[in-house]
Amino acid sequence: MSPRGSLRARRDFERVRTEGTRVSGPRLRVWVAPQPDPAGPSRLGLAVGAGIGPAVVRNRARRRLRAAWRSVSPPPGLDMVASAGRGIESVSFQKLTATFARAAEAER
Repeated sequence: MSPRGSLRARRDFERVRTEGTRVSGPRLRVWVAPQPDPAGPSRLGLAVGAGIGPAVVRNRARRRLRAAWRSVSPPPGLDMVASAGRGIESVSFQKLTATFARAAEAER
């Protein structure tokens, strides 16, 4: 994912969480909000805390979440923040993809 395709600033995370719509899936919560620039590329921010497990498990969870997000191909102008819960590594890829798809539909 390119740097333009990811949320990094704390203010962006806070804006999406306060202004956005929340969609919950198994072991995953996704907030989605329109970007200030509606023509900009969709961006994803990930919150995968130390409670998920060791670094190997957290990094694998991040890779799977990014892949699920990319497979949904969200429309331009959306910002999403995904927060992973314990046990995220056991959730099927189809369920992750379905959660991101519901989030993208919720904001349309």
